[in-house]
Amino acid sequence: HTIGTDFVTTEISITVEESSDFQHILKEQLKKWNAQIAESNIKKKNDMVKYQLLLKVPKNIEFDEILDFIDENSVVKNFESHFPY
Repeated sequence: HTIGTDFVTTEISITVEESSDFQHILKEQLKKWNAQIAESNIKKKNDMVKYQLLLKVPKNIEFDEILDFIDENSVVKNFESHFPY
C-alpha cells in the first residue's frame, strides 16, 4: 500500500528465540531500513517471541537485506514479509 508518495507499508512477522538482546537488534535494524512502526503485535509463547509489525518504509525492503538480517541473527527462526504489489 502506498502512503502518499513518501512511504510504502510493509508487513513483517519475525519469530525468534527469546533473547534479551533482540529488541535492541530489531530497533537498530528498523533504523537501517528507515522504518517507522505503524502497528505492532508481540506475542510470547514458551521460549519464542513473535513480532508482527506493520512498517512505513521509504522503499520496499530488499530480499538480500532480509537474508543478511537472518544470517546475522541466529535467534531468528522465521521471517515473513508481505509487500505491496
